[in-house]
Amino acid sequence: MVADGTSPDSPWREGLVAHGGWHCQVYSSPGVAADRVQALAGDVDAAWQYLAETLGSRADAALLILDEQDWPSRSTHPVYGMPNADTGRLMMAATPNRFWADFVDLIRQQAPHHAPAMEAAYATSGGDLDLSRFFDLVATHELAHLFFENPVQLPCYWVEELTCNLLLHGYVAECRPSALPALTTFPAAFIGIEPPASWYRSLADFEVHYAYDMDPFNYGWYQCQFHVAAAAMYNRSGAGAARRLRDACAAPTTAGRIKNLSQPELLGLLDEAAPAYADLARHWLLQH
Repeated sequence: MVADGTSPDSPWREGLVAHGGWHCQVYSSPGVAADRVQALAGDVDAAWQYLAETLGSRADAALLILDEQDWPSRSTHPVYGMPNADTGRLMMAATPNRFWADFVDLIRQQAPHHAPAMEAAYATSGGDLDLSRFFDLVATHELAHLFFENPVQLPCYWVEELTCNLLLHGYVAECRPSALPALTTFPAAFIGIEPPASWYRSLADFEVHYAYDMDPFNYGWYQCQFHVAAAAMYNRSGAGAARRLRDACAAPTTAGRIKNLSQPELLGLLDEAAPAYADLARHWLLQH
């Protein structure tokens, strides 16, 4: 069990409603609709089983379905709607929010040719675009982070983010294939915008500024790049590449220096797990 994350005396539990019957502990803000809790908890439960089977390991986890009022005191990310995970906890937004709507506005303004696909994937009965269908799926990505919290470390932030997206794509493709349009449409559309000059674009910058020292939409742009890359990786190598990478990182000759690999050593490690990992790094290093 991850320290202070899922233990019964964790202070973040105060004021939340507990829901039993799942592999993960499930809590929600008071007033979150029962069907909303059931939908998110059921998906996270299925994803937990998929990840446990794919990675051959288990993770203790607590899912927190939070309203905007409870978010600041429980979430590790300040922006309501940004899914995140830390020390055994997975934080998800209970309701659509301004953060998600702003992504839609940016795509409408800067990548309008993606409008038909966005409408097909995310239109509500009232004609609005609601990205809940995408961000709810990201729960699997955040849950995957918890499977890598202890004891195995991955070599760098971008590799871990890409790996979690690979596992997310594998889960949706294998367990919820009807949700693939909801998973893939928004990332493809958002990378179609022209990033502002002030945004970071390189993998090196991602490593330095990943930990919240980055505009949330810039971070979203990176994640959408990783989503698109993960889909291509899955089609080429399958989700099993994530386990091969984890095993390569845990090897006795590598584990003790995993955070200090030279670039050639990192590319060699990625080649060992799946060439698609290293190919992405080489391509990105050339392009950015």
